[in-house]
Amino acid sequence: MTRAARRHLFWALPFMLSTACYRYVPLESPQRGMDVRAQLTSEAAVRRSQGREEPILRYHGMIVGFTPDSLALDVLVARSSGAVQDVVIRDTVSIATAEIQTLMRRKLSVG
Repeated sequence: MTRAARRHLFWALPFMLSTACYRYVPLESPQRGMDVRAQLTSEAAVRRSQGREEPILRYHGMIVGFTPDSLALDVLVARSSGAVQDVVIRDTVSIATAEIQTLMRRKLSVG
C-alpha cells in the first residue's frame, strides 16, 4: 500500500466509524459480554411494570451470566451529568427465559 493510500485510509476510517450506527440481529446462543435487547412477553411486561410510571417492555444490557432457564443482564438504571462528575447507576436484572419473547444482539452497522 502506498503512502498516499494509507493517508486516505487514515482519514476515511474515522469518517466511516462516525457514520456507523447499531442495529439488532437475532441471537441464538448467548455469550457473556454481548450487548443484547430482551423483548419481554406481554405477561412478563405487565408483571414487571406494576407500580412503575413507565412500562417495562424490554431490557437493554450486557449479558453477565446465563443458564438454560435464565439470563442475567447488567442494565443502566439512571444517568446524571453534573458540572463536577457524571453518575451512572447500573443493576443486574435476572430474566427467566420463559419471560423473553425475542433476544437480539447489538451489532455495528457501517454505512
